[in-house]
Amino acid sequence: FSHALRHALTALVLVLAQLATATVTAITPATVAAWPAEIQAATLPLATNTATFNHDYPRLANYFLKWGISRPEAIELAKWDVVIIDMEGQTYNPDNLKLLRQLNPNIVILAYITAQEIRTDASTLGHETLRYKLSQQISYSMYLKNTGGQKVNWWPGTALLNVSSEWNDLLPKFVSENIMSTGLWDGIFYDNLWGGVSWLNMPLDFNSDQLEDTAAEQDAAWQDGMRHIINNTRELIGVDKLIVANDGVAYYKIINGSLFESFPERRGWRQTMGDMTLVENKATPPTLGILSSNTENSGRKSLQKVRFGLASALLTNGYFSYDYGDQDHSQL
Repeated sequence: FSHALRHALTALVLVLAQLATATVTAITPATVAAWPAEIQAATLPLATNTATFNHDYPRLANYFLKWGISRPEAIELAKWDVVIIDMEGQTYNPDNLKLLRQLNPNIVILAYITAQEIRTDASTLGHETLRYKLSQQISYSMYLKNTGGQKVNWWPGTALLNVSSEWNDLLPKFVSENIMSTGLWDGIFYDNLWGGVSWLNMPLDFNSDQLEDTAAEQDAAWQDGMRHIINNTRELIGVDKLIVANDGVAYYKIINGSLFESFPERRGWRQTMGDMTLVENKATPPTLGILSSNTENSGRKSLQKVRFGLASALLTNGYFSYDYGDQDHSQL
């Protein structure tokens, strides 16, 4: 352990020293490629689960949710190790998804879809879109409602779904038949795989009895439904495909990995690094953890935050990403 610790700390110092004299405002594959070889080689994966991917260190991910990907964007995205791309990428630019793999055979490409909500305008979108197709299969009974029977929402322009309803069968089937069946993806990325919903502080009614569920009942129903979604997905897409989540730590045993968004502000450094280690060591292999830092939706790039996030990722087997924030994931 002492040797590994010394090696990791050496890597940390070397990387910070290099970044301290750099003029970049964000970390990209081109930035890393310009580092001296001894710095690129100075990192040491500390997770004990060695079922991982053929990627050098430092490992970089891009959370890129534009619906359409141009050829120039695909060429740039191919420089990353892991890319999370909105599922509509297969609708508008499937050839550019193929180009990613042609340019980088080791790249991991994950299809983004929300696990617990759908856009309220989905039924008005183009009939070729996956969101439209999914909306046509969602019945009113699948929406999460309050004690007054009204739909509830968390993110603007969306409606929450009742994960304890038939939704937990519909979503995995849709993912398998409409997304993973294309052969374009290495796995699915489920956004908002929360461990509960009591933190929303809403009078939720999961079982439609017009009575407010207690906080414990809400979280129990939510976790049970999410586990059903994950297990159903695994059964349908197989063990050779990845299931990665935004958060999802509550389900670490049955997913392959987690992205920790807005690192370190959202959960704090200590908790996030502990959760990252848990996922890397105990999740279903091959495991994949991502520390995702951003400008907190300000657009003001912070080299200090880049240094901190990248250095933290180098203490793990995981990946680092940096972008605008949770309101816009589309930066190269």
